[in-house]
Formats: sequence, C-alpha cells, structure tokens
Amino acid sequence: MRIIIAVAIVGFLYSIFLGIFASGIFSFEGREPDYNDETRPGWSWRVFQFWLSFSCCAVGWALGLCFLQRILNCPSQFSFKVDDAIPLRVTLLGITELLPRTLFLGKVPWKT
Repeated sequence: MRIIIAVAIVGFLYSIFLGIFASGIFSFEGREPDYNDETRPGWSWRVFQFWLSFSCCAVGWALGLCFLQRILNCPSQFSFKVDDAIPLRVTLLGITELLPRTLFLGKVPWKT
C-alpha cells in the first residue's frame, strides 16, 4: 500500500510540473513559437494548457497505478492480456506528456 501511495504522490507532483511547463515543454531549438506582443497567448490559453496537460498526465498515472495494483495483488497470476494494450498505451502516452498531442493529431507524434 505504501508503494501505491508513494507512486500516486510522485504522479501528482509530476502532473503539476508538466501542467505548469506545458506551454514550452516541447519547444525545441529552432522551433520556438513565432509570437510578437500582439499575438502572444493570454492567460486563458495558459490555463487551458495547464488543465489539458495536467489531466492527461494524471490519467496516465492513474492507469499506471491500476496496473501496479494488479501486479501487487497477485504477482504470480498477473499477465498482460490483449485487453491491456490500449490502456497501457494511454498510460505511456499520458506519463510522457504525449497524450494531448496524440488526441489533437489523431496519431502518435514522432519527430520528423
């Protein structure tokens, strides 16, 4: 039970971190947004980015906790099934902060 609580706290703090830095976390060198003072997004855009990134990351951590709980309940009988493929993918995309981009693009974003 302590492991679940510790992972939940880490997941919550990580979700807050990614929510705070959501607007610039995927800005790479040479790919900075082209804003000037008139077109710079306002506070409502930043709140939306925080909410979206925090929610998607929290969903990923929650699904990860479900998998961890299943493993800890009965380790000898745990196995991944075909039914676990989509939740596992959502877990990995949510924790790595790629779930919002996947939802917008309709595919897993890869650097081209």
